[in-house]
Formats: sequence, structure tokens, C-alpha cells
Amino acid sequence: MNTIKYWFCLMLCLTTTIAQAQEVKDGYVRGKIYMKLKDAMIIPFDSTQRNVEYTRTLPFLNKYQTKYQIDQVESPFFFSRSNILKRTFRISFKNDTQVEAFIKDLSSELEVEYAEKVPLDRVTLDPNDLSTDFGCAGLQYYLHDTHAPEAWDITTGSPAVVVAIVDNAVNGSHEDLFGNLVSAWDVSDNDNNTDPPSSTWDHGTHCAGIACAKNNNNKGYASMGYNCGLMAIKASSNSSSSGVDHVNNGYEGIAWASQHGAHVISCSWGATNVSTTYQNVINDAYTLGAVIVAAAGNDNVSTPFYPAAYNHVIAVASLSCSDSKSSFSNYGTWVDICTYGNDIYSSLPSNNYGKKDGTSMATPMVAGLCGLIRTKFPYYNPQEVEIALKQGVYDIYPDNPNYTGQLGAGRIDAYNSVHMPCNGNISLGSSSYSTLKTESSGYILSANQIAPGEIVRFDASTYINLQPGFTANAGSTFSAYIDGCGGSR
Repeated sequence: MNTIKYWFCLMLCLTTTIAQAQEVKDGYVRGKIYMKLKDAMIIPFDSTQRNVEYTRTLPFLNKYQTKYQIDQVESPFFFSRSNILKRTFRISFKNDTQVEAFIKDLSSELEVEYAEKVPLDRVTLDPNDLSTDFGCAGLQYYLHDTHAPEAWDITTGSPAVVVAIVDNAVNGSHEDLFGNLVSAWDVSDNDNNTDPPSSTWDHGTHCAGIACAKNNNNKGYASMGYNCGLMAIKASSNSSSSGVDHVNNGYEGIAWASQHGAHVISCSWGATNVSTTYQNVINDAYTLGAVIVAAAGNDNVSTPFYPAAYNHVIAVASLSCSDSKSSFSNYGTWVDICTYGNDIYSSLPSNNYGKKDGTSMATPMVAGLCGLIRTKFPYYNPQEVEIALKQGVYDIYPDNPNYTGQLGAGRIDAYNSVHMPCNGNISLGSSSYSTLKTESSGYILSANQIAPGEIVRFDASTYINLQPGFTANAGSTFSAYIDGCGGSR
């Protein structure tokens, strides 16, 4: 009997282990599906709240209630002004072993544009060898080596430029964060309390401090963003058992941040699975003018990691303090830029401080610099911010010959990116001209006119010469700046 019990228990343990491994490998949230309605469908539903009375407003789902045991239908982006996101729903159901069949059934409905599984996003903190000073010259070597102090001589950021940290939780009342905190929201629990439910939920607080801790306040440490405003977005529910190492509602956090004025959005989490719904969220945030920065991941592989690898996202890899690729950092041609991610000192819950490693730490450092760039050049759009970021980089490839072209444009240099001097002049019109710094997409027609709807902005150090007959057509915008790349208007 004891032998039988032993083998029974062994088989049970093996079965459980295999099931858990499959869930992790699969990388999707079990029992949940995204469904997007076609734009032409007129469906009466309350767009002011998350929960949806689907039996009345989405009646085609009723026939699947018993078959797939539907628990709940939500409008996760109900607060968005995007028609695409307002028509995207999240269905929770108990019969999760039939997810592929459910997706196939939903996709066959006339009202449905697509249905897909929900990726499970995990934080990108590296759990190994934390809190070590080995190989690093000082407590905040990464600020000195990226020339942040020199950049602060040019700009110390502004509370009007808001950097959103979307993460599991952010301790906004921390002594070194509160001074820069401008807003906070919990998209998971639908309230304004973003504090972690326990001290183990420290990931978001650490990331927030790297980007936007208050500088020059005799507390803690300095941050790249200096005086930039901090928007704290909690994207994991207090009731979530996985919230410590997963971000359950990250894309809702991105959508909320972009809808509420975030200029930069930092995402230190992700997954290898691709989602049409999530690319739609990114597209909408980008259209609203948000610079989106995301971690490349910590698996030491070249496999694309999302949201970092989505279009319109700045993907950040990690370096050690010697400028070599961090042992854990992902890499690939889809990476945009890199910076330090080893031994990064920052805030922890309950007014504590400590060091952590990961592309999670590199990402808010880049986000903080994007905040400085947007302060110095307030008229830059997201693409121009990325250009300034990349034009200022330090070449790390001599130290990384095995990763040439796979760590982005190079390692950030804060001073170079906010300095960006012009060295010449611009002549616009029907004659030929050379633009030393294009501030925005746009063009001058051969007929010496700006096309309707075009936005054209140029900068020069001494003069801008408009040729005779120069015309800006109705609906177009033309702006000229003189004093060298982003100065006075």
C-alpha cells in the first residue's frame, strides 16, 4: 500500500510540475481572451465602466456561456478615446482547456474582427547577484558615466513633463518620490492607491526612483529625470498572487497614462508573445504623443520581447558598469538603445533603498532622459525624442564585438542628447536647401509651398531664409526656431 501511495504521489507531483511548466512556457493568462469588434458594428454598451452586461449588449456571446463557462466580460480600455480600444473586450471563462476552440468560434462571428489569447507579462528584474558593488566605482556610477550632471547644467527637467511608471505597484509616498509625484492611479483595483500591498512588491518603486526621484533634496539619491513629474500607475491587483513578479494589466496602464497626459511611459516588464490588441494600445499612445520605453528582457537571448519589440517603442538592453552587455540582457536587431542595468541604487517601499539588476533598471534610466529631452525640446514628437536619444549615444561596440548591431544605437549619453547643437543655417523655398536639423516630419513642395495638412519645423543657428513666394497652405503648420536646435522660438 505504501508503495502504491508513493507512486501515486510521485505521479501527482510530476503531473502538477508538468502542468505548471506548460503554463509558464505557454506565456498566456489562462482563461482569458481578447475580442475586438468590427468598427462598423454598433453595439450599445456603457462606456463609462469596466464591467459589461454582455447578455444584453453582446448577445452573440450568450450561446457560448455554457459551452465555455463565461465568468465575466470587461471593457479594459473603457476610459480610452480610441474607437479601436473601446471595441476591445476581455472575456474570462472557466473552460480554459478549450481556449483555441473558443477563439475559433468567436472569430467566426460576423461582429468580431479578431480574438486572441492574453499574454502574461512578467517584470524584467534579474534575481541573481543583487546588491553587489563588485566592478563599480561608486554608488551611482551610472549617472556619472552617462554624463547626467553635465546634462543637468542644461536642463533639470520640469514637473510639466510627466514620466509614467507602469508597474506592479509604486510607493508614491516614499520620501524621495513624493516630491515629484503629480498623479497616481491603480488600473487593476480602480482607485488612486498605488502603494504595494507588501514590501516584496518593490519592483515598481525601484523603477520609479531611477526615473524620477527628487534631486537636490538631501534624501536618498539622485535620478536621471531630476525634476520631471512622476505619474505612478499600479497595474497589478492587490488580490493577485502573481503580482510580485508579473504585471497583470500593464497595457491598461499604458492606455490610462497616455489618455491622462503622460509624455513618457516606462515599462519594465513584458513577454515573448505578440498581441494585436497590445500593438493597438501602443499605436494609440504614440498617436497621443507619448514616448514609450520598454525593457528588452533578461533571458540572454535574441528572441523579441514585447512591448519592447512592438512598433513605436524604444527597446532598452542592459550593460554592466564596464560597458559590456549584462550577462542577463536580451539582445537583437530589434533593440534600440542600451544603458547600465547592473547594481542600480534606488528607492524601495517604506522609505528604504537598495540595489537591483535588470533591463528593468536600465529602462527607467532611459525614460528619465527622455523626460529631460522633452523638457529641453518641448515641441519634439516621439520620433524626434528617439532621434535625439540615439544621436547622443556612446559607442559600446568595441567592448561588445560579439553583439555588433544587437544592442541598439549605443549607450545613452545624457549631455549629448540634451545639447544637440546646430552649426549652420537653412534656406527654404523652391531653390535647393539643406536642413541641418529637421524638427518634425514635413516637406516643402517644388512649387515653394507647404502642402495642406503638413507640419514643418526647422531650426538654425543664425538665420532661416524664406524664398520669395513662399506659401503655407491652409491647414498646414510652419514653425521656425533660431539659436541652434531647440532654442527660442
